[in-house]
Amino acid sequence: MEHHAVLLMRTELERLRKEHRFMREKAEEQKYIITKLLSESKRNNKEEVSKWHKQKKTEEVIKMLRTKLKDAANKENDIREKLEKREKRLDKSMKNEESRQREIERMNKRLQDLKEQRDLAENESRQLSTSKDRMQAELDRRETETTSLMAKVRKLERTNAELQLQLLDEKKQSPTDKHNLQDGMVTQSEQVENIECQLTALRKELEVVEMRHQTCQDKLAILEKDHGTLIEEHSKVIRKLEIYIYIYNLYI
Repeated sequence: MEHHAVLLMRTELERLRKEHRFMREKAEEQKYIITKLLSESKRNNKEEVSKWHKQKKTEEVIKMLRTKLKDAANKENDIREKLEKREKRLDKSMKNEESRQREIERMNKRLQDLKEQRDLAENESRQLSTSKDRMQAELDRRETETTSLMAKVRKLERTNAELQLQLLDEKKQSPTDKHNLQDGMVTQSEQVENIECQLTALRKELEVVEMRHQTCQDKLAILEKDHGTLIEEHSKVIRKLEIYIYIYNLYI
């Protein structure tokens, strides 16, 4: 719309310039006529008195032409003032247009930067979401593994406790019974030792799994925090982008 106004002002300036030139030519023509009439009037006065009426008429014409010349000069001044004002307005409009174009270029660059930031944030968000899903799956697997190991430990502990009770009961038997059950006690002792070894190994494995489980939880917590921060930054970029698009549409 500003560009259209500038074009209209240029057209109006050109029209005023043409009118100014025309008034100047008209004024010069009237000056010439006045000079000619004055010369003729002086010559006629010297020639004969009978031409007084003609001289009177000539003077009236001269007076009228002088009035027109004065009016033309006034109009020329008015046109000159209008031209100066219009030229100032045109210069100001052109400067405003240049400033607007620079602002549009600056906003275009800013919009491009914001779009790149948005795309980068969206890409990082997708990568974090993928990492988060992968870490959650690993965490679930570790939890399942921990639960399974704990169940095995509890089962072995119960079996070990039962075997310990059996050994105590066998020690309380009579010498004859002890002799008869000696082979069974040796077997049970071996089973107890074997179970205790398995328990020790399982407890160590359980500790390792629990440590890995805790590590997974820590990593997942960090990922969730980073993801939340990234989502917040992405929202800010989107809001800035919407504001700049709105302002940009006002300029174009």
